[in-house]
Amino acid sequence: MTTKNSILLIIKQNQGISYNALLGKIASGYNSVNSARATLSRFLKEATSFGLVNRRENNFFITDKGTSEINREMKNKLVIKLNQLIQSKSSVEEIPSIVEKMQILIERSKNDNDLLKLARNSAEFSLSELDLLKTKLDKRIKHLNYLNKVFSEQLQSLKELSFNDSLNLEFNSDNLKKIKLIAEKMNIEEFLLESSDKEFLEKTASEFNLNPKANNLSLPFKSADKLIYLIEERSKTSFTPLTIYFSNVKVMINPSSVQFTAPFNVLNELIK
Repeated sequence: MTTKNSILLIIKQNQGISYNALLGKIASGYNSVNSARATLSRFLKEATSFGLVNRRENNFFITDKGTSEINREMKNKLVIKLNQLIQSKSSVEEIPSIVEKMQILIERSKNDNDLLKLARNSAEFSLSELDLLKTKLDKRIKHLNYLNKVFSEQLQSLKELSFNDSLNLEFNSDNLKKIKLIAEKMNIEEFLLESSDKEFLEKTASEFNLNPKANNLSLPFKSADKLIYLIEERSKTSFTPLTIYFSNVKVMINPSSVQFTAPFNVLNELIK
């Protein structure tokens, strides 16, 4: 809406609104209060002279003429937008918006003869065009249903071929403990810790009299409890992402999540 109709709508929704209250509602749209005040004063002077607004002392009321002005503007915009959407080259992509605006137009036209007359005279689309649009939509739906069927079959095939899957859990003590449970289930003797946090790697290595290599550290299974404790303690001050490798299972630990990644059949068994 134009500034004129925006202010008219505010007055319509707040009959008897004071000048200061009206200024407060439009001020955020201007660079300064003075700019908003100048625009509002000019508008109110013109709107009053044209009979769109009545002033009683310092309060403002919209007139029937002002209400008609808003309605005309809103009706015009609705029909114009429908014309643009239906006649656009990507009209099928605009179906959600077309359906929404068409519903508004139909419902309002049932109770507003002026809007019905305006829509009939201003519509630049024909019912045949809408039928054609529906045919295109039917084809699109048919194609999407086919793609959905094929995609579902492909997804199932990837599961059967055991492509990698992942499980994201919230970073907390309980989910960190699942790291040890997975190690137990896999019956492993050692695992690999990887991180760019050299200070953390060195501290962890010193706990077990080990030496880190570059950005990773090989740890025995019995160190899992201690490692989880060190990770929790580290997270209280700072946190650099860590990755733990158990054979074909990868655990990525971030400040907000613990992510387990493994072949589908392996991860599925571990989840059980």
